[in-house]
Amino acid sequence: MLARTYSYLRSWEDGASQATFAIELARDHGSPFVWVDCEPAGYNDDGSYRHATDAPAFARTVLVAWLERAIELGFPVGVYGGAHYLASLRLPERCSTLPLWVAFYPRPSAPPDIRPPVPAPWTTYAIWQRRGDVRRRDRRGPGTCALRRALIATPATQPRSERR
Repeated sequence: MLARTYSYLRSWEDGASQATFAIELARDHGSPFVWVDCEPAGYNDDGSYRHATDAPAFARTVLVAWLERAIELGFPVGVYGGAHYLASLRLPERCSTLPLWVAFYPRPSAPPDIRPPVPAPWTTYAIWQRRGDVRRRDRRGPGTCALRRALIATPATQPRSERR
């Protein structure tokens, strides 16, 4: 079984502390990789964020602190979230070296060849989640399990140019 640690980013808590906890948990359980889930905790009836800290200006700071701590600890991580929310965070270019698992749910009437928008600073995604399932990036390429294994085998803390 290929186990992964998943860490929901709480925008109202310290990002570095959350990363330290998630990575210690991953190491304790033998998980070689952590996905950090960056998405709002929910919305109020008026469309505002349930937690004011989920606003992009605040959440960005917490996510960047989380990622910097993970990289400082030398642990492979990836970022999960909705394409539009991640784009609103305006993350620094250095985040583009980390794998991206993008959630994008096209309408049933969308053309079959529709692809998710890729939020900057990334230029591509490793995994696309649509309708609660996970789709591989290239339908002709490896299946989801093989892709996940490849993500684990590739240290996420190395720049793309150094990856094999």
